[in-house]
Amino acid sequence: MRIRAVLVLTFALFFAISALIFHFLAMFSKRWVVAVPRKPRGPNDQIHYYGLWTRCQYSNTSFVIPDISSQPNIENFVCRPNTYLRYDSSNQDITKKCYESRHQCSSIIGVHLDCRCEYLSITQIQQCCTILAAICLLIAIFVFYLKIIASPQNAIAARILIFTPMILLSLALVLMFTTIILLGAYLRRNEYEDYDIKLPKEILHRLPMQPESFNLYRLKTFLRTQEDPSLRRQAISVFKSIHKERFYARIDWSAGAEIIAIILTFITHILSVFLALKQVQ
Repeated sequence: MRIRAVLVLTFALFFAISALIFHFLAMFSKRWVVAVPRKPRGPNDQIHYYGLWTRCQYSNTSFVIPDISSQPNIENFVCRPNTYLRYDSSNQDITKKCYESRHQCSSIIGVHLDCRCEYLSITQIQQCCTILAAICLLIAIFVFYLKIIASPQNAIAARILIFTPMILLSLALVLMFTTIILLGAYLRRNEYEDYDIKLPKEILHRLPMQPESFNLYRLKTFLRTQEDPSLRRQAISVFKSIHKERFYARIDWSAGAEIIAIILTFITHILSVFLALKQVQ
């Protein structure tokens, strides 16, 4: 019986470590979501890759070499923190200054002093979920290791070692599932902030302003001053519809790594439940 328990523990430890590796790979990689413009319309309309901490795109760099007519191009994968511009929308001067530097968050140029760059709220929740899930997996692995090398004589300590991995793995699964569910539910959220669009004339003529391009934050900020709720709903709905027409968004391989981590964690959880039931009997 002892040999069988050690064997199951070894498998559980192996799957838990594998799950942690894939989870870390997903956490720190840069391709959870990719947004692809169907037809580029401007310099910012390039393929963007979004991670939990960064957003990236390919950028061509040209070099001028003397005595050579052609200029070689080098394609770089450029990444920057996945933050977006936020500002005091009640101040028109600040709003204008910040809007002009909306694509400069975390860049070398930087933004105006009255502006700030922040992660999206949904991104912060996903970051917290992945960090907490990693902590749960780490502690569960440590407890599995303790169970292999030690046999507690105290009944309370023995029960703690029995049930702790099961509880931690359950929490890790909930957190990892939450991350993936939020990823699917807010698949285009970064895209809405990154790509500016112009609203059609039938919407613009009802707004007391000159036509300009919007991202979602800028649009919502402006619409707060509008008293007509139907206009607000229509403008946001049209904004999102245009995005669906112009851009294609999908999950990328980083999300696949997280899904593999979930599967491995689930297998580990089943093994921990099996061990707990056998040891309680």
